[in-house]
This record gives sequence, C-alpha cells and structure tokens, in this order.
Amino acid sequence: MLIRFENIAIGYNGKPLLDGLSFDIAAGDKLVLKGESGSGKTSLLNVVTGFVRPTSGHMLLHDEISNRDNIRSLRRQIAYLPQQINFSDYDVKEFLALPFTFGANKSIRPDREKILELFSFLGLKPELIDSTMQEVSGGEKQRIALVSCILLQRQILLLDEPVSALDDASKKLVMDYLFSQKELTIISASHDAEWVARCNKIINLHQPASWKQ
Repeated sequence: MLIRFENIAIGYNGKPLLDGLSFDIAAGDKLVLKGESGSGKTSLLNVVTGFVRPTSGHMLLHDEISNRDNIRSLRRQIAYLPQQINFSDYDVKEFLALPFTFGANKSIRPDREKILELFSFLGLKPELIDSTMQEVSGGEKQRIALVSCILLQRQILLLDEPVSALDDASKKLVMDYLFSQKELTIISASHDAEWVARCNKIINLHQPASWKQ
C-alpha cells in the first residue's frame, strides 16, 4: 500500500473537523475527496504534505509514519497544485523554472521541448511560454501550474479543485492526460462531477470512511 490514513482526526481551535478517518491508497489510484466547503478536503491534502498535523492518528507513506524528522524526504515524492497560486511576480518561463532552482530538482530540469510537449497535451498554445502571467487567462494559469507539477516527475500528485477554472474542452484534455498516467497516484479535492466520475476511489468527508469504488 502506498499511503495509509489511520484514524486521522483534525481540529482547529478545539473544534473537530475530521475524526476517525481511515483508508488506503494504492499506487496508481485516482482518488477524489468530496464534501461541502469547510468539510476538510484541503486540510486532508495538507496532511499528506505535512503542513497540517493531525490531532490524532497517523499518515503512512510506504509504511513509514509521517513526522517532523522525515517529512522533507516524503515531500520529495509529492507534487502539489493548490487551488490558489500567486503568479503575479513571474512570467511563464520563470514560473516553470522556479522549482528547478532548488538542489533536489536541478538534475531533472526540463528543456523547452518537454515543456512544449506538455503544453500540447493540455491545450496550451506554444507562444504562451514567452508570455507574462498577466497575459494569460485563469484557465491557462491553472494548466501552466499543472505543467509545473508534472515536470517534477513525482510519484504522487495532489490536486485541489484542478479543473475549476477550465472550459469543457480544456477540462477534457487535462482529464484525458492525467487519467492516462497509470502509474501516477492522484489525490484530489473536487466538486466537478466529470472529474469525480473519472476517479476510481471516492471518499465523502461528510460521511467519514465511507467509500464508493
């Protein structure tokens, strides 16, 4: 099993948000978290990254309990696309290059050809690579951020509302690409019915540990 949540509880200011949540994620699973706003979807994604610590219970990756001592090494297996990203200080090339300025990623720095290949898969025009972020639409920004995550070549992809800004044609291109990556494990939070229908595992956070598969 790739990831295991064991009796996870999350709370803020003494108020419980999630309690007793347990489930497994196998390599290659495409999982979606469902629930109303405030039900804990983003918080649970951030348990995987280590930015939210459960009030009780554990998350295990490769049978190793996530903790402060190993979280840096665990994060190197994860790419995360949050719902809100600040693009304002970058042009597209700078934004895509940023993750590869860090030592852990320098050896996999992509070339322009690889970037443009992903642009094509996701319906992005090649000339966008030479644009500023102020020149691209919200849907284009969302796909550019997704390209950045894919280029990191991580085993696990965390996605928070990944198709929320996309039109139907762009959404289909994104879903067709991501769900064709059989070895890629995706953990997502989404309200989109088409995205949910593509996932092989669904967890409803208003019904903890209740699965539809």
